[in-house]
Amino acid sequence: RGDFVILDQFIDFTRHRPVTFHEEFNDGLKHTPMAEPFDKNLRELLINTGKTLGLKIHENGTVITIEGPRFSTKAESVMFRSLGADVINMSIAPECILANELGIPYAAIAMSTDYDCIFDDIPPVTWEEILKVFNKNSEKVTNLLLKVIPNIKSQDINEDDISFIKSKIRTIPDFPKPGIMFRDITTLLKDPEGFQKVLEILETRYKDKEIDVIAGIESRGFVIASVLASKLNKPLVLIRKPGKLPSETEKEEYSLEYGTDAVEIHKDAISFGQKVLLIDDLIATGGTAAASCNLIKRLGGEIVESSFIINLKDLKGVEKINSPVFSIIEFEGE
Repeated sequence: RGDFVILDQFIDFTRHRPVTFHEEFNDGLKHTPMAEPFDKNLRELLINTGKTLGLKIHENGTVITIEGPRFSTKAESVMFRSLGADVINMSIAPECILANELGIPYAAIAMSTDYDCIFDDIPPVTWEEILKVFNKNSEKVTNLLLKVIPNIKSQDINEDDISFIKSKIRTIPDFPKPGIMFRDITTLLKDPEGFQKVLEILETRYKDKEIDVIAGIESRGFVIASVLASKLNKPLVLIRKPGKLPSETEKEEYSLEYGTDAVEIHKDAISFGQKVLLIDDLIATGGTAAASCNLIKRLGGEIVESSFIINLKDLKGVEKINSPVFSIIEFEGE
């Protein structure tokens, strides 16, 4: 109880609600795809932001929506569980269905408040008990929404552009060692149209955000950060490997599979309170990016977002970043 579930599937168990805008098919037959009813970008934004706030987040969950206002019988509760439901509520269907028919991206945060009446050794749900848990969670969900909502408008990236950018990235097996699938962006940088699409996406996302400094991570992050800084007319800061910066530096070490590495930044690169956008080409295990975030915070900077062209999702590097994270494309299970 008290956990948040970012839903990815629903089962509609309602009976008395309008469930479509197409009862009469005035504009032709309409069968809306509903295999993945919850918007992927919105879900990831909720998940990543929730993690940065330290919330207990379940990244997947199936909700079964029932008619209210009564609660379930014990037989119903057992049945719902046998159908694969993780959450029971009264308000996802038909809202999610109707939003999909209109092409409106839809996501939902389920706040777990009770165990219905599924367990014999726990008293059945009551409205009073629901309110106790809900009131404890109200501040958490409010903070989550306040962080998420300003970023929603920039989540809509054309799928054709994503596919095009992804097609320009070369995959090199077994580099730098056997078993590694290296995602090489040099082919993307060499392609004027592909690189321009990346810059357009980033410029659109950040042009209206309050940013004081753009920081690029050595070395491919320099390429993206420098051009974006020029487009947005913002100062550029370099985060480099040890021994490369000439003036006084701050240093942050991070763990590798074998041993450690480090990154450095000039001590006068960022002033206290400045809002910083961190840029790199790719996030894998997240060690370099997390260390870079720590350097920025140590100098008093506030990280607006950590931004990458590529997220290697299976390596879960995003989970190490204690700030909002954005990536244009993902490679998963490849």
